[in-house]
Amino acid sequence: MTVGTLKKGKAQEPRSDRTRVLIVVGNLDVGGVEMDIVRNIPRIDRDEFDVSVYAFMGGGELAPQLVASGIELVTPGFLPRGDSLGPTAHGVGDPPDFSKWRWAMLKASLLKGMSRVGPLRNLLHLIGGAKFMAQHVLPLAMHIRRNRIEIVHCFLPHAYLVGGFATIFTRGRRLVMSRVSSNFYMNQRPIYRFVETRVLHKFTDAVICNSEAIRSDLVAEGVREERIVKLYNGIDLVSFAPSPDRRRQARCRLRIADDELVLTCVANLFAYKGHADLIAALGAISGRLPLRWRLVCAGRDVDGRRAILERSADEHGIGGRVQFLGSIDNVPELLAASDIHVHPSYEEGLPNSILEAMASRLPIVATTVGGIPELVIDGEGGFLVSPRDADALAQALAKLIADEDRRGAMGRHNIARAETLFPLNSSVRGYEEVYRRLTSDRSGSAG
Repeated sequence: MTVGTLKKGKAQEPRSDRTRVLIVVGNLDVGGVEMDIVRNIPRIDRDEFDVSVYAFMGGGELAPQLVASGIELVTPGFLPRGDSLGPTAHGVGDPPDFSKWRWAMLKASLLKGMSRVGPLRNLLHLIGGAKFMAQHVLPLAMHIRRNRIEIVHCFLPHAYLVGGFATIFTRGRRLVMSRVSSNFYMNQRPIYRFVETRVLHKFTDAVICNSEAIRSDLVAEGVREERIVKLYNGIDLVSFAPSPDRRRQARCRLRIADDELVLTCVANLFAYKGHADLIAALGAISGRLPLRWRLVCAGRDVDGRRAILERSADEHGIGGRVQFLGSIDNVPELLAASDIHVHPSYEEGLPNSILEAMASRLPIVATTVGGIPELVIDGEGGFLVSPRDADALAQALAKLIADEDRRGAMGRHNIARAETLFPLNSSVRGYEEVYRRLTSDRSGSAG
């Protein structure tokens, strides 16, 4: 299979004996959801399911990895030049239309100047949303119809809007939505709440969530419980399996001394990920830390926050101890070199970075949000603290840093838990079971 753009004309004839499933996502930039897609989708049984991925906002850093696994990746033909799909992308038809970017800039300017005018702000959001939907829903609906897709599976809110309406318009298709984060975004965008709860949820055949916290959100939103499937994220245990040799080699490549204590945090630099609290906590206990230590943060910069966090580290007197790597493709190596993993987020679903740390036999300090308490058992696999509480975070870190034996015991607890509850094949089989059930339901009703 190759990376391709949405083409006009007759579609390639798929095998009629397989269920045709289309995964819909915004793009394949590095992120927890996108990594889940790259890990799970290529492992789905292709003798039973004909699976492809539709990225309506373009490719992304993970696109080559997905394509190399043999999954067809489809992107619309209006992508700006220089998209990360690179020379393997081939477009047809008209050249890119950049009017959507000009509209976004205009809308942003208007919203900045009139942010206190609630009705006008909502109207502008509505107009912008309608324009966004018109640009993306129609091409996707055409692709679904032309390729006779049977199941449309949407990841993340934007994809749910685009894929949900495209599925409704094409009729007769099964719609699946994966909710992998809390619904806090609805508080910031009331239109999302209205569209999801009043329209899309009523047409969705199955909703996959990855924690009890998200299940509760969905029930409160009016999703029928029999349509909700809780499916934990799976982790490729082999990729993260720890060993003394792997740790030694990783530290050598990352230029970390054998006696240096390393804390890691793997998360894109969104404000809600809590990096500022982590820096403040380490600054508060810096006098109690070993002579040789460092915090290594991996994740792409967001809205210039890296510079803000670097200044904060300097102000707390630990600037030389905090290292930002940006987006990386060697997370297993980084975790192999680590001693403690920290995840101070304010909101979560079921973070892959914590699963990865568990599979790497690391103790964890994290917050009690979303599905994190379903991953980390407080006092056994690490310490859990309230979000936005830098003092509690500092005390938990100080306690763990001072007790090497306890760190080892917690790491062993975590890897055993990961092997038992979160193997990758469990999540893959879970997706297959949802698709199979929807196909069976249709066959039964047709009969």
